[in-house]
Amino acid sequence: MENMNKTQKNILYGIFVIAIILRLWGITHELNDYHHFRQTYTAAFAKYFYEYSMNLFFPNLDILNYKNISEFQLYPYLVAILYKIFGFHDIIGRVVALLFSLCNFWLLFLIVKRYYDSIAGLFAAFLFAVLPLSVFYSRVFMLESMMLFLSLSSVYFAGRWIDSGKTKLMLLAALFSALTLLIKIPTVYILFPIAFLIFHKDKWGAFKVINNYLYLLLSFLPALYWYFLHAKLFPANSIVDQRMAGAYYSKDAWDYYLTLMRYGNTWKQIFLVSIAEYHMAIAGFLFFLGGVYLKFKALFQKDPNKKPVAYSSDSWLFFFWMIGFIFFILGFIAPNLAHEYYQLPIELPLIAMAAFFLRNVYALYEKQEKSIFEKIGVGFAAILLIAIVPFSINKLKSRLEQDFFYNKFAEELQKVSKKEDLIIAIDNTPRTEVFYFADRRGYQLIMPGAFQIILGPNDKEKYINEIESYRKEGAKFFVSPYVELAGFIPWLKEYLDANYKCHLGCEITKQDVLNKDPKIKGYIYELTSP
Repeated sequence: MENMNKTQKNILYGIFVIAIILRLWGITHELNDYHHFRQTYTAAFAKYFYEYSMNLFFPNLDILNYKNISEFQLYPYLVAILYKIFGFHDIIGRVVALLFSLCNFWLLFLIVKRYYDSIAGLFAAFLFAVLPLSVFYSRVFMLESMMLFLSLSSVYFAGRWIDSGKTKLMLLAALFSALTLLIKIPTVYILFPIAFLIFHKDKWGAFKVINNYLYLLLSFLPALYWYFLHAKLFPANSIVDQRMAGAYYSKDAWDYYLTLMRYGNTWKQIFLVSIAEYHMAIAGFLFFLGGVYLKFKALFQKDPNKKPVAYSSDSWLFFFWMIGFIFFILGFIAPNLAHEYYQLPIELPLIAMAAFFLRNVYALYEKQEKSIFEKIGVGFAAILLIAIVPFSINKLKSRLEQDFFYNKFAEELQKVSKKEDLIIAIDNTPRTEVFYFADRRGYQLIMPGAFQIILGPNDKEKYINEIESYRKEGAKFFVSPYVELAGFIPWLKEYLDANYKCHLGCEITKQDVLNKDPKIKGYIYELTSP
């Protein structure tokens, strides 16, 4: 906080209070606001640690046949530790995310202040405090806040290490980089800005610095072990499906990715809708574009007195940070198209460059003599900056709306079953809401296309055999919260009606499904009475 006057410090504290107030909105919600699947998925790991095993190296959840790719579940583990102290409460997971977010507020301010100046840092702090998805994903039960914290810490300590040459700072940077890659291996893009700082200082001499190699080694080894070796060494205790890992970059997957890249709508949805509108609130994106313009203008401006205010050659790290993330988008185009939170990390460099532009607008405001066009420009920028707040509040309202669909079904399931009863939950993709809200364990029956298209009896024998195999392993209930079952998988309902006791959805017909009767709460069959 050195080199800041009292007014600047007070402004920073005021922005910090605003950041806290916005992030407390909906903090007591159940995990049924926007992205309830990812929230319950993350919370399910914390619940498993708390109830069954505090072994960090063998994460699991209540879906007994779950197989996928598991990140290093450090965030749920921290939450589970707090469960042991304070009891099992969803709000604890939200508060942990909130605390990481508040740390991110200060780290981003310090980084922008370091490479621009304190006034630019204040603008960055304000944008981070109020941008809609920055606020929303700061108070959800997801690991994104922790990921941003580790990413920012990596850049912050790497910058200090590179400037000072101190080995202890290199080790700190390596620790944070290793943890960043462990909880989200695609965050390898964070090495782009760090590599820029290394080569900006030492040029080709960077290849002669031993600590650079040590940093890379320490950063990558833990993630390489976790994602590519741990599951092979301990297959019996692992939920990692090696086939799933390979499927992400199979030939079919790349054909699909390349097809998506050919469509202009893909880029529109990711860059113009998700990033420009939802992440940067349009105005923030315009400020970012202004920052990019000023950076390139400075690059070709030979007279140092005519360069933009607060410009430094080191500050190009934000540009390379952004470029690294764009490579991440290219490599994970499908999930980036499907999930807006995948782009959350790009907010950091974009906010920094937007703050650089606003810093120069402020310098223009401070000029004693301004032309009419300069006055209009400053006024317009001020209006856009202020307008971000109501824009963000409007976007937040829709994401904070609670969806009680799974909660209501879970209540019905709890009425007829006990906690120890295993269930079979049918879905068209892996989901955790029914298991989490009902507090039940069991198996998931995945039927691609279910509830979206009418499934013929071609695979009838396959799926019925799967149901029977789970029943023999102890499953006592077959459940589905989706009214569409009777209409889209009629042969399955006929089989269940003919063989098992129905507790819910017994009289539902195909016509009821077509009419979308709101009284239909789903289906529950007891499998212990064939």
